[in-house]
Amino acid sequence: MEKQRAVKRKEQDERLERAAKRAQRQAQEARKEQKARLDRIEQAARREALRAQMPVLKGIPPTTAELRREVQSRVYPYDEQGRLQGEQAANKLTPGTQHLTTKNVDRSTFVLLKKSHFGTHYLLKPEKLPVYPIGFRSRCHENARVFSELNEDFTPVVGYTIVACPCHKHGTLELHSVVKKKATGKLYDITDDMYDEQEKWFVPINPEYAERLPYPLIEFGECTCIPKHTCHLYDTYGFLMGACPHMEDIIL
Repeated sequence: MEKQRAVKRKEQDERLERAAKRAQRQAQEARKEQKARLDRIEQAARREALRAQMPVLKGIPPTTAELRREVQSRVYPYDEQGRLQGEQAANKLTPGTQHLTTKNVDRSTFVLLKKSHFGTHYLLKPEKLPVYPIGFRSRCHENARVFSELNEDFTPVVGYTIVACPCHKHGTLELHSVVKKKATGKLYDITDDMYDEQEKWFVPINPEYAERLPYPLIEFGECTCIPKHTCHLYDTYGFLMGACPHMEDIIL
């Protein structure tokens, strides 16, 4: 009889212990979810503050709503899952946390680029462009193509954005599209940046070599600040590129 009571007490203690652990896990998950929600709110507020500081493209159609509606109707129905995955990946990125940035680009970056295999003949003169956050993130090629179709005064231009390490010994070219006003030749970057950068260095591809440069990412130099580093862009780059079904159809 005493043995049976001991077994029952043990079972009861085990049930209470399991219940306590379950309650503890639920409390931890609730705290984690609340923190994540507050982080999202804070990050959204930070993005809105940065967006308010960005330049506005005035007097040049189409509007942000018109462009995004057209891009969504022409591209996303065929790749809805890719659109959602790309947006989710971009929304997880926090402004100012990337290792390679535009602000790190200086004279030494261009010296390294000029010494590289690609900087000698394949690329034209770099130009610093303000970012007009009109089009979708990670959809620069579609944004530029559709914008130019909606406004015949513009034509898409394919090239690379230039970002660099804090050590200024390593840089990266990232395939990118902008639009050019035919009458003036002025370039406009109309794609919302995933890190909310307000300006970018852009270097067009030399038309003579356009067909030889379909590379989405080109590195030059050697980083000395973080051995074998990975930035947030590298962590998500392949994922975002996989979300773009038209990489083979970019305008070259």
